[in-house]
Amino acid sequence: MINFIRQDADYNQWANGVMGQWIGQITEDQSRQELVSSFPSVNKTLQHIWLSQWIWVSRLEGSPFDPAQAKREGITREDLMKGILDTGSQFQTFCNALQEENLADPVSYKNLKGEPYTNSLYQVLTHVFNHSAFHRGQVVTLLRQVGFTGLSSTDMITYYRLQNAAAR
Repeated sequence: MINFIRQDADYNQWANGVMGQWIGQITEDQSRQELVSSFPSVNKTLQHIWLSQWIWVSRLEGSPFDPAQAKREGITREDLMKGILDTGSQFQTFCNALQEENLADPVSYKNLKGEPYTNSLYQVLTHVFNHSAFHRGQVVTLLRQVGFTGLSSTDMITYYRLQNAAAR
């Protein structure tokens, strides 16, 4: 199971990197264009991905986070992608330090409403990586709506195929 979690962290970082390549090809106006989705623009969706990853890695590492940094007005798509990739790297480091027996450890935390919860570490990590994948899918839809068509696959099987080819 630990190998799967580590691969999931690596996949998450790879897919976020691919997303960053797309984001680097659109204009700031395209990234801020108001659209209908869970979040009203590419930038707002990127902010959510970053903030979510930052919250969870901070909870797991016991480090502080300032949500105002991710939500500040005028934040650029480059800043957002840097934040996403930085927190993704923190997850990779965190997962690489884990042992199999850690995955069942309880993680107690409070959600943003202050409500207490406890989940296993495995459940939290699986949630984080699936959550990012869900919102990357929304970014794809938003990018198409602003006229960007230079998309490539971020499917997990694409990641595995690339890894298998590199290992040969």
